[in-house]
Amino acid sequence: MYYRSNSKTWDSKTLKAHGIKDAKIYECDAKLFDYDTLPPVAFCLFDVDLYLPTKSVLPMLYSKLVPGGVIVIDDCSPLESIYDGAGQAYREFCDEMGLKEEVVYTKLGILRKPL
Repeated sequence: MYYRSNSKTWDSKTLKAHGIKDAKIYECDAKLFDYDTLPPVAFCLFDVDLYLPTKSVLPMLYSKLVPGGVIVIDDCSPLESIYDGAGQAYREFCDEMGLKEEVVYTKLGILRKPL
């Protein structure tokens, strides 16, 4: 992934400034990343925007999520937008998995793995 207005370094510094010191940030092509290398995931912020990568990655990422874990997907507004691809993939994933859609702050799609 290419960052335009921020960077992996900026993200890391922001997390540390808010007391989160052990987060792992991955800068990569989400469709090419080897999800088998991940340890169990408790929290993930997923910001890809596009339909096909989001559609293909959510099942792999969700399979790594621990019970009670959360994935936050950016740009999932139920209103039309130029970044609706992520939202469409999120809604389809919820439907396929029988999960309730939960969008907070007008655009963040939440996936919670049941305990």
